[in-house]
Amino acid sequence: MRVPLSWLKDYVDIKVSPEELAHILTMAGLEVEAIEYIGKDWGDKIITAQIIHLEEVPGSDHLSYTRVITGTQELGVICGAPNIKQGDKVPLALPGARVGDITIGEARKMGYVSQGMLCSPRELGLGNDHSGIYILDPDTEIGLKLRDVLGEVVLEFAIKAHRGDLSSVIGIAREVAALTGQPLRIPQPVLHEQGTPAEEMVKVTIEDPDLCPRYTARVISNVKLGPSPGWMGRRLLAAGMRPISNIVDIANYVMLEFGQPLHTFDYDLVPDHHIIVRRAHEGEELTTLDDVRRKLTPDMLLITDPQGPTAIGGVMGGAKSEVNDQTTTILLEAANFQAASIRRTSVTLGWRTDASSRFEKGLDPELVIAGTNRAVQLMAELAGGTIHPDIVDCYPKPAQRRTIPFSIDEVEWLTSMKVTQHEVVEALSALGFEVIPDEQGKTMLVTVPTYRGDIEEGADLVEEVVRLIGYDRIPSTIPTGPLPEPMTDHWFEREQEVRALLIGAGLNEIITYALTSRTRMLNLLAQVDAASAQFLLQAPVGASTSAQ
Repeated sequence: MRVPLSWLKDYVDIKVSPEELAHILTMAGLEVEAIEYIGKDWGDKIITAQIIHLEEVPGSDHLSYTRVITGTQELGVICGAPNIKQGDKVPLALPGARVGDITIGEARKMGYVSQGMLCSPRELGLGNDHSGIYILDPDTEIGLKLRDVLGEVVLEFAIKAHRGDLSSVIGIAREVAALTGQPLRIPQPVLHEQGTPAEEMVKVTIEDPDLCPRYTARVISNVKLGPSPGWMGRRLLAAGMRPISNIVDIANYVMLEFGQPLHTFDYDLVPDHHIIVRRAHEGEELTTLDDVRRKLTPDMLLITDPQGPTAIGGVMGGAKSEVNDQTTTILLEAANFQAASIRRTSVTLGWRTDASSRFEKGLDPELVIAGTNRAVQLMAELAGGTIHPDIVDCYPKPAQRRTIPFSIDEVEWLTSMKVTQHEVVEALSALGFEVIPDEQGKTMLVTVPTYRGDIEEGADLVEEVVRLIGYDRIPSTIPTGPLPEPMTDHWFEREQEVRALLIGAGLNEIITYALTSRTRMLNLLAQVDAASAQFLLQAPVGASTSAQ
């Protein structure tokens, strides 16, 4: 997961270098795989400029001739991108600038002299989008070095499967705050609601609460689709996502910020405005947002309306109710899905999305409210939407917070590290645990936050305490106590004797792969009932490993 450092600083003050921060986090169990410095190779000749004139190049079906100003000079540049217009502020590579492996020079083309190049996001190393020129914020000053405008430091993390709470910028910020002793700042949206309450506009039915513990819906009307502001687009690009439109970008932004995947429906395209969460029926199919017709199986969780499927829960939306240029009212989904169900569906479909990768790790059901409130706040600010009062919240079995009796003696017993009650309380409290210590100075009751579903017992709390205090405080000790008697495994000994006898008789031992192809299995079992002597995998990695 990619986390821009400037985004991280919105939630916690960072007073150390990126390298030192990466070391602190890695030593506490959050592996930083890489540090990327966006813009470090741009040099002084890639600057900000403004297009003041634009005309088509005669004889070309796609080239345009632009006049751009940099504050000190006016230049002519040939460009083939379709997304630029007069007044746009853009990145300009001057002659002599190096973009990737290319040195930009002055060139003559179709009767025009091109004195540089306007740059796309991919050419700048800001993602893979090469469909158009990178458009800067309208208020960007011209003539600045681009690295001073778009330069960024990005930390790339390897998130472990059991730490779904770290699949967000705020989740990482919480760890940084705990490890550095800085306060954590979480956005608290201020919502101005008006109009018909959402409960009168939307109905939600959960038929399988085991696979969908919680489903919420909000309504935002009068939205205007358009491009996202530059600050949001820059953050999405730095995090590895391509900006699309303000509504889609807001959903992606909140997913990256809070870790809560969201889905937007066109409210007017949902029949009866009724959302039904259920398993797929045999033979059902759905055309997803990537325009692929997908066959569904009964173990898949669907988001449906009274007429049929409209999305694959936690994986991908359907095409029939997607937000489009004519959309004015949004039905916003924020839900919690069972991790194993989403993982199974992703494997069966062969399709893993940013949303499914988060649900697979297990998410906090309490996170949906924070995510949906943040999203509607941004939709009101950036898309002019009207937030309707209330949230339709189906939550049949609210999550219960786990309370664990704990003693500081457990830390010493498992690690030989001596700690005080104050150190333990301080470490756990910094991570969001509620701690009630006793007066004797050793034991306490620890209430686990709902976002830490991986904490189940005292040993888990020991790990949290030790990684925050520092693994370097664990003393080096020689094992003490009596050594256990070795257990005798008679079957293993007999197996070793038989193996030695057979090898001594000139035989060779081979170890075969457990999985093979169906064709090879049928050839091997030609003399027996092949149908009853083999197992076929439902979702094999490939044809060569489809049978056992």
